[in-house]
Amino acid sequence: MTHKISNLTLDLFFFNIRQGLGDSEKTQQERKQAFLKNFPFPRLQKSLKSALEKEEEAPNPKYIELLSLAKYPDSSYSIEKGFVRSPDLENIEGYYFPVIMNDIYGVLLELELNEKDIPINYFKRLKEEVSRPGISIFSPSPKSIEGNIGKTWLLSCQTEHPEKSDAIAKTIYKEFISDTLKDDEDIEYYWQKNRTQGKFLGADVIEIWIPPQRWENIQDNNHIVIAIYPNSVYKTENFANILGSFYHYWMLAFAHRNKILYAYIQTRRLKRELTVKFAKIREAIQLVKSKPTLKQLQDNLEDKIEPFSEYVYQIKELNAQLNAIKINMRNYTENIQWLNKEGQETNLGETNLTPLLDSFKQNGTSIYQDQIEHDYDSLSAGIEMIDTLLNTIRGIVETRQSQRDRQFQELVGIIGIGLGSASITASAVSSFVPKQITEWQLVATVIEELNIPQPLINRPVIALSLSLITGTFFALLTLILLQFLGKNK
Repeated sequence: MTHKISNLTLDLFFFNIRQGLGDSEKTQQERKQAFLKNFPFPRLQKSLKSALEKEEEAPNPKYIELLSLAKYPDSSYSIEKGFVRSPDLENIEGYYFPVIMNDIYGVLLELELNEKDIPINYFKRLKEEVSRPGISIFSPSPKSIEGNIGKTWLLSCQTEHPEKSDAIAKTIYKEFISDTLKDDEDIEYYWQKNRTQGKFLGADVIEIWIPPQRWENIQDNNHIVIAIYPNSVYKTENFANILGSFYHYWMLAFAHRNKILYAYIQTRRLKRELTVKFAKIREAIQLVKSKPTLKQLQDNLEDKIEPFSEYVYQIKELNAQLNAIKINMRNYTENIQWLNKEGQETNLGETNLTPLLDSFKQNGTSIYQDQIEHDYDSLSAGIEMIDTLLNTIRGIVETRQSQRDRQFQELVGIIGIGLGSASITASAVSSFVPKQITEWQLVATVIEELNIPQPLINRPVIALSLSLITGTFFALLTLILLQFLGKNK
């Protein structure tokens, strides 16, 4: 069955990192330039560049409507002629609404067509218009990819048949996501499994979330919210202004939700890298157990010192991302609760967004937090292993150094004993050996038999020879005693 809708609005909320933990001034400037490239109009880029230089003038540094600093009415910039290229979409109106929210940039790009009997596939056509090359949020530079936190699509329309809202929403979803999910079975699977329904100002709100398959790239995250309003609500006086007053909190809510998913993706990257480094820690432990030489220990430590340092830093970063998820979940909850409260006070119709909040908690953040906490607890053991390993290596080095020092001291002692005994012997010999040793009949006979040269037959030479023999004897005797005593300790 073909459904027709009226007053179609496509809102794209997308977010970029403004300042990451430990960012240098150069990196922050690169992020700023990447953010500016999200806008296809040179005049808008120039105005935003000027506004970014006046950040400190903003009354609330936590939430800055950038174009208000550039003196634009409503802090928005209307899309220029030619932005939408299809001739039959020339009546499309829209605007950019860029903001700063603490450490991120946020942008709302809205396109609307205030006509009746609009084919449902116009949502997909508008998506194609903003997704074409030249709209850099969808074809970004590498630095833009690095800084992209995520996006949310809010698709709104009016119907004369509110009882068919679910069928209309399913048709919108199938058309809109067909460029991402090619298989009808996949489309049906996510519709049945990941669909959550709520109410807002009398509209049926259907949220469909298609999470990244490998949790490696936030670009693969598809978060779609469809709001179908009954004619009776849409005809309310000043309804457009009332609806517009809520965009601030939709922006905040979607920002915190996307930051949660972005943080979770960072933890998956950290876990992969930490697991590799954990294996290196175990390798180093096995090496120590193999009783290596000091040279082997030194070479191994030189190879491992950088991964070990990175391991400690990344464990802390893992914990920081866990805390980011908790903080953003609390902020997301507060913004959804505020939308609930303020929506109910308008008396325009039922408002109940709690199912969206509960679904995300049960199927997302509670699972993420449990998983990250488990990863953190198990991988934190690596820090203790590094400490133990370094203390063990330090002990080995000190012990072996001490052994070297003791061996050197023993060598000095042995030499000292040898020299001392030699000196004593030389003195003693000099006192009783006659100047002419041949005066001893026995010695004279031996010299004659051995034919010893005459220059060697004198008191100094004899004294030196005997002192060397005595010194060597006592040095060897001392060495033997030290080795014997060492074995019996």
